[in-house]
Amino acid sequence: MSMHRKTITRTEQQESWVKCQVDGGHFGNDSEYILHFIRQDQYFQERLLELRQALKEG
Repeated sequence: MSMHRKTITRTEQQESWVKCQVDGGHFGNDSEYILHFIRQDQYFQERLLELRQALKEG
């Protein structure tokens, strides 16, 4: 799997929040924090698609 580097801009409040999550041991670094939410969104979008399909079939 190839990796791509991206730059994101955050407000001071957002930066502080991410830093607290990393410093609190919830994530190893900023990238892990962002990737967690990408994976979570992918999971929920897949579940939503499955539910919509089940509704159509039902």
